[in-house]
Amino acid sequence: MNVNYDIWAGESIQELIHTIAEFRFQLVTECEDVNRSLSDEINFLQHYFDSESSIIVANDCGAIVGYMATVDYSDVHHAISEYEHYGSDLKISEGPFVHPSYRNMGIAKGLIQESLTICEIKLVSLLIIDPPLNSQPDEIIQAGEKLAHLFGFNIEHLAEKKVFKKPLVIESAYQ
Repeated sequence: MNVNYDIWAGESIQELIHTIAEFRFQLVTECEDVNRSLSDEINFLQHYFDSESSIIVANDCGAIVGYMATVDYSDVHHAISEYEHYGSDLKISEGPFVHPSYRNMGIAKGLIQESLTICEIKLVSLLIIDPPLNSQPDEIIQAGEKLAHLFGFNIEHLAEKKVFKKPLVIESAYQ
């Protein structure tokens, strides 16, 4: 296994939407009560990603095995509406998403680390992971909580939903 991480941002995201939608569709099928089509995923991503989004893609010999995106606040994340006043100082992620065959190999850790690095470069002061599905298998939920703890995220209950919040320390260039 030779996993590489690629970063997509700005206009180049449009090139990636169909591929990410196919990947998401594969993952959604493992959740029993989710009924989405591939076209639903494509439509969602076309509205969800914008020019300020960043997508980190983990690939193994060119095949996507995971990804994590950071986006600005949108109505999709209604559970965290109390943070919308952060504006560009806030990034939100649903991920990381990792293909079942590649789980427990450190890929999610790499995706989170890359996302945190991008947030620090962009001087983002708060990263919130808003898990997309409450109906995920228990082992995925537990792994997400373990990773959140490992990276210093705080678990917060908002609008009957569990989210992971991490304030980022921004070093001044003048120190």
